[in-house]
Amino acid sequence: MQKTWIRTSIEHLSAPQEEPNTYYGRYTFTKEKLLMGSSAAWNGSIYYWSFNDPVLTIGNSSYIVEELTDTSLVFYEVNRSPYRFVSETVYSERQRPDTTAGFNGHTLYVANRYLTPRYKKEQSLYNMIFGKLYAVYPVKHAATFLAKFVVTDRGEIERINIVNGIAEEHSNEFIRQIQKTSGDWNPAKIGNMPVYSEVTFEIVYQDALNPKVGTLSGQVR
Repeated sequence: MQKTWIRTSIEHLSAPQEEPNTYYGRYTFTKEKLLMGSSAAWNGSIYYWSFNDPVLTIGNSSYIVEELTDTSLVFYEVNRSPYRFVSETVYSERQRPDTTAGFNGHTLYVANRYLTPRYKKEQSLYNMIFGKLYAVYPVKHAATFLAKFVVTDRGEIERINIVNGIAEEHSNEFIRQIQKTSGDWNPAKIGNMPVYSEVTFEIVYQDALNPKVGTLSGQVR
């Protein structure tokens, strides 16, 4: 159980069929905590969990584990649709990695839901960054902020590029905050080999109080 799982499908009780999962959902079970994420490179929510076969308790909710192997996990609430997961190792093999031009003599891979570095800390990187940006420059109009940065094979941050900025103060604060995370990343891996990857970070401001979440390039929502 204590590994990272990616949700792959939802089986509907009302029909004998499954629908492929188009919403990225990641469950990382550590010894005591479940780190859930809807973005591949950072966490979203944190819950305590326990497992007394076949009952899986997450926060205040209980589920029945129908299947648990090294590569697959299925659980459900009573009278609710089951959720099916595969291990992240298996999931990452479902799409061949894309590359961009090389970087400092290394192959640079495009970070997405299949191949991604991951922010080590439990809290959401997106929430942290958004909060810092809002404190420095609260966006009061519809706008899109888009930046890219490289996470090296050592988990360090290099080459931060503001693709679409909103204001100089906003961009400078983003650069400052991302630079502070250098060394706090687990690098993307192909097999067991850490590699360089380029992450795309986007915030779409619909208005001052209702921004959409940050996304990785190639992420389906």
